[in-house]
Formats: sequence, structure tokens, C-alpha cells
Amino acid sequence: MTNDNDWAQNPSDKTPEIGPTGKHPDGKIQEGDEGEIQFAVGVTRSGEVFIDFDVKVKWLALSPMEAIELAKVIAANAQKAVRVQQMDKRMKKGAGLVGLDGKPIAKE
Repeated sequence: MTNDNDWAQNPSDKTPEIGPTGKHPDGKIQEGDEGEIQFAVGVTRSGEVFIDFDVKVKWLALSPMEAIELAKVIAANAQKAVRVQQMDKRMKKGAGLVGLDGKPIAKE
């Protein structure tokens, strides 16, 4: 699982290694198991949360701990997405620049 904030802001700028690895670290789970896949979770410039597998994925199996970790990563990116959307709204209203932390950025 990749969570690269630089890439997450604009997926086309920098793509981490994602996609199938060809490995089955826990053995085949069921018929049709195509093996391990690396993927990225991020936020677009417009504030959408995305998960990029780089290939078509029919299903995904996770251990309970992996599912919890993925949920945390998605939630963290959702919080970033909210800040990105809030920042966009502020900019459209002419309220000035704010950082991802929501604090105003001082003009120099």
C-alpha cells in the first residue's frame, strides 16, 4: 500500500510502483486469485479520494489487520480531501491562501 503525498496531489506527476507483483505471499486464497497487488491511495487536486491499482481488479482479500490499516489510510486521505476542497472554496471566494492544515499562509 502506497501513500505518497507528493504523488497523491497529482497522480500523473510521479507514479509509485503499483500493480500486480506476481506473488502469492499467503498462498492462493481461492480460485481466480491473481496474487498480491500494490496500490496507491491518495487525493486529487480537486479533493477526491482515489485508490489506484493500475489494473482491473475483480476482488480484494485482506487480513483483518490489513483491512484496518487500509481503512485508516482511506480515512486519513479523506481528511486531506476535505481540507483540499475547503481550500478550493476559500480560493474561489478570494479569502486568500491556506495550507493543508487549514491555517492562512501569510503573504510576503
